[in-house]
Amino acid sequence: MDFRPVFRNTSALAYSIGYMVHTWEMSALRSWVVTFLTFTALYTGSGGGIFTLAIIAMCLGLVGTVTSVAGNEVTRKLGRGRYITCVMTVSIGLAFGIGFSSGGSHGLAAALCLVYAGLIWADFSSLTAGTVGSVEPKRRGATMAVHSMLGYFDGFLGPLALGATLDLAGGNNPQAGEGGR
Repeated sequence: MDFRPVFRNTSALAYSIGYMVHTWEMSALRSWVVTFLTFTALYTGSGGGIFTLAIIAMCLGLVGTVTSVAGNEVTRKLGRGRYITCVMTVSIGLAFGIGFSSGGSHGLAAALCLVYAGLIWADFSSLTAGTVGSVEPKRRGATMAVHSMLGYFDGFLGPLALGATLDLAGGNNPQAGEGGR
């Protein structure tokens, strides 16, 4: 396989880079959501009930599956570039909101995580379809190999980066990033 044409195809590469970001986010959320929600439940003294952490984590995958399929259908109506840009922009804002919700309500934090999961997965199909649609048929195998390699490499790095960030912020309270320990 000759990968040089894959890296020269700026359109397919742009979708693959978007997929990298998507996979970073998705893997970081999946690997840290139970820890985050456990912290929120303990810190706020709430949590438990019918919506246990395991059920919430399971729901992330279910929500993600639905939004992935639905997202690609919406893409067909709105246009791929506009849809992906909108989803990623809202996702960034919601990520910050989740981080700042840890000192508040456990229920709110859990709900925000579910919405965030839906947003993360919402562009999954659109990014992959964009990559496939941007290449000549004879280059699809090499292009998808690069697409997957980039995405899953970032999927490996996402949880590591989040863990390192938490360690560097120090402390075990919602204000730890402000110098508290």
